[in-house]
Amino acid sequence: MKIFHKDLIPEPEVCGGSTTTFAKDAPTEITSREIVRLDCVSSFRTVASPDPKYRYIAAFAAKVDDGALAGYVCEVGFEEKRESKLGIVSDAVFEKLIAIVDKYRFAADNGRSHSVNGLPENFGGHVSVDYASGEEIYFSDNQSPVMSGEAGAALVDCIKSALKKDAVKGLPSSKDVVSFHWEERSDDGGYHLIDWDGTALHTDQKYGFDGSVYVHDVTTAPEDFDKIRRMVDSNQLLFWGGLPEYNIDLYKRYKKTMTFRLKDGSERTVVDGMKGPDFARNGIFETEMYVGDVMRKYK
Repeated sequence: MKIFHKDLIPEPEVCGGSTTTFAKDAPTEITSREIVRLDCVSSFRTVASPDPKYRYIAAFAAKVDDGALAGYVCEVGFEEKRESKLGIVSDAVFEKLIAIVDKYRFAADNGRSHSVNGLPENFGGHVSVDYASGEEIYFSDNQSPVMSGEAGAALVDCIKSALKKDAVKGLPSSKDVVSFHWEERSDDGGYHLIDWDGTALHTDQKYGFDGSVYVHDVTTAPEDFDKIRRMVDSNQLLFWGGLPEYNIDLYKRYKKTMTFRLKDGSERTVVDGMKGPDFARNGIFETEMYVGDVMRKYK
């Protein structure tokens, strides 16, 4: 095993080799009492005793324009029956999450990352907690659980309870979506624009490398648009407004946004690169791919 500080770049490892890094400046005590985003994942499949309540957990909560976007994934028993849910709850969930983060001393492991080359996904996990003060907790391990089974169960059960008892009422749903706008722009001047009102689908695309422009119009069936609505529901895409974005160059060079227009004339926009839950982030990509499939279907 090789150990590095965060400010050093480790050399490539062979399969099975391990690397541990430490962020020297990562605080092990957090003064802020206001969480703005929590994203935790941990597998307990390698734990034999005591038998954990869940074999795998993912817990997410983040402040958004409508309250708190919160959700979970958990697998129960050795048959790993999966359960998941995502929705909007009141901000009160963060007070309970702070208590869990404090009780299980997440900050004590802040800044530590351990990685073994060649392991499958979802074998270990990570903990990421952002505070209003700018303080943060982050640690990860792709080989072993990053928290106790008790801590993982507390996170999932907290969010389960909030979704059951503190769900925000009166919000729009996918039934209110009347049209969809997709916009992709690259730093070379290229763009891809799509407008779809449920039956008429219009696309306007320009390739930056040669300036060529392609425009297409197709007529679609109502059931094609219904699938967009199902994607909106399963990933709660109407409620991502207010999420922070990753500071990654790729997202700046290729800006992608989805805008859903509602019956009342309002709009809800999702930006590719928002720090949404890992278990729902593919919803943006899947929606993009699906619209492309519809276009090809009717050309």
